[in-house]
Amino acid sequence: MKKTVKNSLSIESMIYDNIKKSQEISEAIVEEGNILKIQVELNRKRAEAEMNELNAKISQELAIAERIKNAVDVEIEEIYENSNQHKLGGGISQNRADIEIGGGNRKVAKRIYKFKGNVNRTEG
Repeated sequence: MKKTVKNSLSIESMIYDNIKKSQEISEAIVEEGNILKIQVELNRKRAEAEMNELNAKISQELAIAERIKNAVDVEIEEIYENSNQHKLGGGISQNRADIEIGGGNRKVAKRIYKFKGNVNRTEG
């Protein structure tokens, strides 16, 4: 279990360090005042936030797996619904070109985990 906790803390530490460094970079770019660089930085931040969210989900799943492994009795109930919509279109006229990109995502999730007991503890 110590290994999983250490790995989880390493991920959290890495995320924290990345956020701190990213904030410093962003502040420098904003101070510079170049609108194009600010837009690029904003797009980078969005991608970075998405990656951090994925890392957090991985960390959560590792912690759940560890609890499942060590529990005497586990009850799991999961309900998922996933609906994705994507749209890509475009048009060209004599004076302009248009590109339309769109998307939507609907996700319903219900997770109930009940852990009872711990196989590593001796009851007496």
